[in-house]
Parts: sequence; structure tokens; C-alpha cells
Amino acid sequence: MLVGRSLVQARYELIEEFERAEYISHKVKYEQEREFELNNLQRMEASRIRRVNEQNRRLNQVIQKEQYNIIIQKKLYAKVFAKKHLENLKTRTLSHLEELGYLK
Repeated sequence: MLVGRSLVQARYELIEEFERAEYISHKVKYEQEREFELNNLQRMEASRIRRVNEQNRRLNQVIQKEQYNIIIQKKLYAKVFAKKHLENLKTRTLSHLEELGYLK
């Protein structure tokens, strides 16, 4: 009876050791897969963030270029307006002085 009990006990211990080894093996495999998935997810997220940042950078470049073009256009309008105004001022001033008799 004692021998049979020892064999049964030894058998249970072997089964427990095997199950423990299987559990540890599965746990290690699960942790490796989890780590791999986490790394994959982080890499994909970093890639998405870089892509969004690049899109924002390009959009900002376009906006700055448009603002620059508007400023240049306003400067050009101001220059042309000032030039025309000065030309008209010159001719009007000379005509007015001539009418008043100062340039005879």
C-alpha cells in the first residue's frame, strides 16, 4: 500500500512538474508575442506620428508661402500706387505752379 501510494505520489509530482514546465513555456511564449506586438504597435504609432507631422509641416509651408505671396502682392500694389500718385502729383504740381505764374 505504501509503495503504491509512493508511486501515485511520484506520478502526481511528475505531472505537476510537466504542467509547470508547460505553463512556464506558454508564459514565456506569450510574453514574447506580447512584446513583439507591443514593439510593432509602437513602431506603427511612431510611423503614423511622423507621417502626421510631415503633413502638418507641409501644410504650414503652403500657408506660409501663401501669406508671403499676399505680403509681396500688397507691397507691389503699394509701390505701383505710390509711383502713380507721385507721377500725378508731379504733373499736377507743375501745372498748378505754371497756372499761378511761378514757372514762366
